[in-house]
Amino acid sequence: MWTFPTHFEQQNPLRQEQLRLELQLPHERPFRMDRSMSRALRQTLYANGYRLRDLQAENVWVFNREGLLCLNCPESHKNSPADSLSRQRHEKAYFMR
Repeated sequence: MWTFPTHFEQQNPLRQEQLRLELQLPHERPFRMDRSMSRALRQTLYANGYRLRDLQAENVWVFNREGLLCLNCPESHKNSPADSLSRQRHEKAYFMR
């Protein structure tokens, strides 16, 4: 979750400011993301064979040595050996139920 200090209030005028952020996630650490991340993740999703429609709040994701993997997407197309190992590693985890 991204949070901002409380002194950022609505009455402050918005300017065309930009933020460059490099988010480093360890391999095989599950996380969730939703459509609010779509602008930041569009290139990552497409490069790994996913579409914006795959950004559902209930989907669980990991990065493995092959790239981004959705662990519980119903129509997952990624079936490399690394992807299969990632799914096996997390299949019984509480967040997959």
